[in-house]
Amino acid sequence: MTENIYHMPLETDVSPDPEIMARIRNEWSRLDQRGIIPYQGDRLVADWLGRFDLGIAYSEAFYTPPGMTLGIHTDGRDQSGPYSNRCKINWIYGAPGSRMVWYEPTSSDYMGKDHVTKAGTVSRVFEMEMISKVFEIEPRSPSLLNVGRPHTVVNDTPHQRWCFSYTIRDLRSGHILQWPEAIIRLSPLFPHAG
Repeated sequence: MTENIYHMPLETDVSPDPEIMARIRNEWSRLDQRGIIPYQGDRLVADWLGRFDLGIAYSEAFYTPPGMTLGIHTDGRDQSGPYSNRCKINWIYGAPGSRMVWYEPTSSDYMGKDHVTKAGTVSRVFEMEMISKVFEIEPRSPSLLNVGRPHTVVNDTPHQRWCFSYTIRDLRSGHILQWPEAIIRLSPLFPHAG
């Protein structure tokens, strides 16, 4: 069994700003293809993260229509190499039974290809025949996710899937939080911490 360096449910009563969520969902509710919508100004999540000396580096909403599986990708790309352990906190609405799946390359030589997103960020994309599945889960909401490793979303349900996603940064240094540090800093929110 592969060590879980990919997903950790969080326990909190905080959720994204309902006005922001309603505005985004209303604007994009008629989409029949996936959508990535950057946004700013979620004070509810920012204030909550501030309790841990953390902040929001980027906020995005992701829409995945019924019956769609996204391409395998990483979120962002660090200067040190093709992979990272960068973290996001996601709140997911709709599409019960949809899943996230993580992969690792079958060869240490395979690094995927750079891909420029609609938001202008660089990520990596991967071909299915060059990777193998290592972890799969139906994420709880909210969850801490390792998005620097190759992953995808599988929405094979008949329902719309909305994800409100926050890339986390350290307020003192400004660096994007990586999995090992996130596990320590957010441990009071893990289900077993109560």
